[in-house]
Amino acid sequence: MPRARATLHPDLAFDAAAMERIARGFVKHDMDAKWFIYLDRARLKLHRSWTGNLVFDAGFAFDADGGASVADLVVNRDSAQYNSSGDAEDLELFANVVRWHLLEDLEW
Repeated sequence: MPRARATLHPDLAFDAAAMERIARGFVKHDMDAKWFIYLDRARLKLHRSWTGNLVFDAGFAFDADGGASVADLVVNRDSAQYNSSGDAEDLELFANVVRWHLLEDLEW
């Protein structure tokens, strides 16, 4: 993650079943996929698949039932690596990428 970054605090929580799916991560299956995603201990890393640039780095606070909430979301603000449209759009993009690539079954 470059020095140019922002730390956001989204209001996102996932139950144990969702966290199991999140922990599997996502590796692209074809050239159209834009993300490479993996869980490293308690941090979810979302990289752009073509450039390898780290765009989102989300920290989780786990509960006793295996669920977790997002404690913090570090967002790349280096405009040469990621063209952010602002905090609100970044929060929406993060939530959508997690939903589309980790929580919903994709058809390939």
